[in-house]
Amino acid sequence: TAYLGGDWLEGVVEPADEKKALLEHIAFVGYGASQPPISKLLVDEMVAMDNQRRTKFLDLVTANPRLPPGGLPQAGIKVAAARAGVRTVWAQTCVRTLYLPDYTSPQQLHEGLEEAYANAALGGFHEKNLGGF
Repeated sequence: TAYLGGDWLEGVVEPADEKKALLEHIAFVGYGASQPPISKLLVDEMVAMDNQRRTKFLDLVTANPRLPPGGLPQAGIKVAAARAGVRTVWAQTCVRTLYLPDYTSPQQLHEGLEEAYANAALGGFHEKNLGGF
């Protein structure tokens, strides 16, 4: 299905194909010409997510727990670096952008996302609650 009841893509796919599609359809903005190191960490984390965490991820980034018609290519998800010194994952849902600190390990990224999911229900880590970030 095109929503997060199953895979990021329609139907059952191999992890390598899922990784390729995620890298193709998530825009990493402001990192220069090369793919940033965080892209591999994020894509690996996304492939490992169960359906519940995929729903939380989409809700955090897009304010919708499901992919739009057309699936991932239509979601318009962007990832950008958080400002220097910011150690919290946050998102601007109006522009579907996830801001990630410069994490260097899968564990840091996982914990950062889990913290953002946990706080999303309380108003979240998004632009209106971060005081101008």
